[in-house]
Amino acid sequence: MYCNYCKRTCNCSMYTILSTGPIILIILLNRGKGIEFNVKITFTEELNLINYIQYNNTGFYYKLIGVITHYGESGMGGHFIAYCRDPISNDWYKYNDSIVNKVDNFQNEVINVGMPYLLFYQKEK
Repeated sequence: MYCNYCKRTCNCSMYTILSTGPIILIILLNRGKGIEFNVKITFTEELNLINYIQYNNTGFYYKLIGVITHYGESGMGGHFIAYCRDPISNDWYKYNDSIVNKVDNFQNEVINVGMPYLLFYQKEK
């Protein structure tokens, strides 16, 4: 990330502590604001937010239900593809313009490629 204080790019990490977890958690990876578009970003299909939620009586576990990826050199150009998990069958589907295909290996096609723009997680009950 670019540091406005020291005026250079540096490695960093961020965290937020929540008072309760939302039902749907949307994570925007602000690519193009210090993160290059074609850099791999690692993410998982499950999140455990136990260290980020203050109250112990709320849900901590989230399951990935959707991903929007971006391929291209900048936000001014490129291509967006959406991946959504079917809530009944648990299968993943790829939405590429007007073409919808079932994804046989979500791990290899999406997670290992690592070009997410938006991540959608749903609280586990």
